[in-house]
Amino acid sequence: MSGVKLPVQRAWRAAMLAFLAATIIGLGSAHATGTHPIHTTLAQISYDSASRAIGVSLRVFADDFGVAVGRHSRVPPGADDAVPAAAAYAYVQSAFSLADAAGKRIVLEGCGVRRAGAVVWICLRAPAPHRPRGLRVLSALLFEVHDDQVNLVQSTTSGRNTSALFTRGDRPRPLP
Repeated sequence: MSGVKLPVQRAWRAAMLAFLAATIIGLGSAHATGTHPIHTTLAQISYDSASRAIGVSLRVFADDFGVAVGRHSRVPPGADDAVPAAAAYAYVQSAFSLADAAGKRIVLEGCGVRRAGAVVWICLRAPAPHRPRGLRVLSALLFEVHDDQVNLVQSTTSGRNTSALFTRGDRPRPLP
């Protein structure tokens, strides 16, 4: 039986290495041309018991984010894809949402925007008197920009790590 698994493991490893190599090469050429081959965002949701707050850290590609915010706010992004913080937060609030177990939307306030190369990190926070359980999340960021957009949400709010993947047309879903 172990002889059967070994070729499958090798094939899987080879496929992953090929994917990583293609991604690295693609990102290298993306830097030269100003585009990128992967259309994805990352949201990390956590609960800070000391401050009794939910924190969200969003990572988006600056060029895609500039296009989406520009369309949403009708204010074109700057030459470096920069957008006003108020417009950025307004767009995020329209495309990313958290709700409690009862379905009540959690209002996320902006706590900073930071550019790091080709990506933008957006900080959001909301008071949470108790460790949140049964959160529902939707990440529809940038779906209006790319048909192949994929959004990953990672959470450590319920005492364990969970992940959810969103594509166009998905509905809010619970974070266990």
